[in-house]
Amino acid sequence: MSIDISNATLDVIKAIKNKQAIRFDYKYKYSGVNEEPKTYIVKPLGFFGDFDGFEGTDEDTEDRQFKRFRFETVTEWLGVVKPVKVLVELEFNDYPTDTEIEEKLEHLIDYQTPEKLMWRLDDD
Repeated sequence: MSIDISNATLDVIKAIKNKQAIRFDYKYKYSGVNEEPKTYIVKPLGFFGDFDGFEGTDEDTEDRQFKRFRFETVTEWLGVVKPVKVLVELEFNDYPTDTEIEEKLEHLIDYQTPEKLMWRLDDD
């Protein structure tokens, strides 16, 4: 599958300028590394070669690994990522302590609670 490299290049420039991440599916040329395309979220830092590809930090790795990606092996271009915050609301009868908040969150995350989780998106 081929992507629009002009559009992808403009997205990379926009992401660098605004310190944003980009999202895309990528399949390594050489089998054995990964058979199916993998979705990456990368904060680009620049280009390499004659705009053959871009380089940046892989935001899904714990240590934000530096990687290079060639445009020719991008299988799907999803573009600049818009950050979204999910805000969770908890109800207490009084002002809770940090420990009480943590305990309530852990209880809700356990999925065995009959309580309804209230949340909303905050996309600035």
